Parts: sequence; C-alpha cells; structure tokens
Amino acid sequence: MERAELIAWLGKSKTAARRTLSQHLKTMPIDTRFSDKWMQALVQYHPTRSYPAANVVFALCARPPYFTRSLFVEARTGGLIDCSWVKCIENLYGDYDTDRQARTKVLAALRNEAFNSSAIQEAREHMGNRCCRCQKTCKRLVVDHCGKPFARIVDEFLEAQGETRLTSLKVRFSKGTFKLNTRAMSKAWRSFHDEEARFEGLCARCNCSLGSRGYRHKSGDT
Repeated sequence: MERAELIAWLGKSKTAARRTLSQHLKTMPIDTRFSDKWMQALVQYHPTRSYPAANVVFALCARPPYFTRSLFVEARTGGLIDCSWVKCIENLYGDYDTDRQARTKVLAALRNEAFNSSAIQEAREHMGNRCCRCQKTCKRLVVDHCGKPFARIVDEFLEAQGETRLTSLKVRFSKGTFKLNTRAMSKAWRSFHDEEARFEGLCARCNCSLGSRGYRHKSGDT
C-alpha cells in the first residue's frame, strides 16, 4: 500500500489519524489473532522495529496495570510482541521524537511502580464505586492523585535524588511493562510516592478532564 493511500484513509493530521485508528481497533476482537490491511501498512512505519511487508498477524490484549487495549504482533515463535501504533503514526506524519519517547518510558515506569505500591492498593480497596467529582456510580473507578498531582510528586522525587532530568532514571522492559531498572530505585520511589500521595476515586470522564490538574513538569528534559 502506498503512503498516500494510507494517509488518505487515516486523515490529513496526526490527531485525525489517531482518532481513525482508535475507532478502527474498537471493531477488532480482544485476545484473538487477526490480519488487517491497514495495520499491515501502518506497522511498516514503526520507527524502531522492522515488520514483514506481508502476512503480519496482530492481536489486541488488555495491558495491565490499567488494562487498556494494546496492539501486539505475533512473533515467529508464536508469542506476542508489543507494537505501538502511536509511534507508527508519529513516524508516518514526521513527528516522531526520540527524546520525548524516552521521557514517556520513564513516566510509564514510575506510574507502573506506583500502581503496585501499598498506598494505592489500599486506596482502591476503600474508595467504593461513586465518583468523587460527579457522584456517578461506576463499576470500576480510576485511582487519581488529589491535592498534589502525580507530576509534582515525580519532580520532587527527582530533586530528592539529586536529578534534574526524567531521563536520568533508567528503566527496563519486563513482562509487557516498563519498570525502574533497579530494586533500590523502585523501593525509594514507592516509599516517596506513598508518603506524598493522596487519592480519590474518579470516573473515566472526570479523570480525563482533570489531566495533570494544570501542573507541568519542572525537570530539565520537558
């Protein structure tokens, strides 16, 4: 498939492309192998991996800790390899940024480590099923940081560690998720996070509308 045909289907902008592909993937079954001509064409633009020009087999799986629908490619051995369609779109539209991706990996590792901390697990057990903002009853609330935003806690942790850049923290990819590279750093981060964090339960809509609550990272690589 030619690049022009793929962009004509996705849309003229990166935002339009993400919306188109997100809606397209919602039509795909979870935990089932499938082939798709649009995904086949798109993965050829992955910035860091190479995929066969034909007969790529895909799968959508719920990825922990937030169980979002994530795209995977079937490996020759039969296992599944993570495949970021967002990176493919960014590279296709000429907007892939290596430094930004490095920051994203560190933030993902910090969130994954925090998700497994004792404080957030305890908060989840006691928050009930009613959104603190709109009072809507939900089957599953999102645990969100209230008072001090997560981004601010990250910046204060970096300062306590004597670091000024997010990318100073080293991460590794293990069992489908990013984690901090050493147990000592993981322990230090979880301890700091649990002391500083306060939580509230929100529905998905309220959680998305709040974002980072207006706070921007102060670290040197933002």
